[in-house]
Amino acid sequence: MKDKKIYELHADMCKVLAHAKRIEIIYLLKEGSGEQKRLSLLLVS
Repeated sequence: MKDKKIYELHADMCKVLAHAKRIEIIYLLKEGSGEQKRLSLLLVS
């Protein structure tokens, strides 16, 4: 199967996103500058 690399990359991305705090950080970054304080508090905890 020549597309095996794409499955490995997909699995790696799933590992990156597999933590709830990481997903929350992505959503906070998407919301923009108004969420900076909340994001900084999240990263400290």
